[in-house]
Amino acid sequence: MEAYERIKYYREKILGISQAKFAKKLKISASNYSNIEIARVTLTNRVLIDICEAYNLNEDWVKYGKEPIEKPKSREAEMLDFLKKINLEDNIIAQRFILSLSKLNFEEWLLLDKMISNYIKINKEANNLKNIVNNKTDDELSREEIHKLIDFELDQVEKGKTSSVSTSINSVDKEKLKNKRA
Repeated sequence: MEAYERIKYYREKILGISQAKFAKKLKISASNYSNIEIARVTLTNRVLIDICEAYNLNEDWVKYGKEPIEKPKSREAEMLDFLKKINLEDNIIAQRFILSLSKLNFEEWLLLDKMISNYIKINKEANNLKNIVNNKTDDELSREEIHKLIDFELDQVEKGKTSSVSTSINSVDKEKLKNKRA
């Protein structure tokens, strides 16, 4: 695939915008841009750089097809894009949530960070167990896998949380296994 073909692919398949709209951001005519896409006009280095800057494209991808397609954004740029998106979409819930976050003090941020870390840890453990369970029937689960499943569910019950990992092992079987381990 040539550079002009990658640009066309990006415009059509990823952005889903017209040639005219794409060209407008580059400050070139739609007909000139159209000619670039069909290789009637050579893609100059200046236009290639303009395209990469305007659309945050990785120049190596445009020239050689080397991933990633887009340049990585800074954390600040991602945050600004996110805030712009929320504002443009009129997402009242997200706006209210962001406004609430803006009013947190340092201790509240620490608490929120701890809560998020715990959520991520629990979610990761649950997903690992779901992968074990989803890929096997109850009869195919090893004794160790059943123990992990039971331990996780008991931990969640002790913490006052429910788990969606449960298999069809009934509570009597779980209680027997728990007592055997003790």
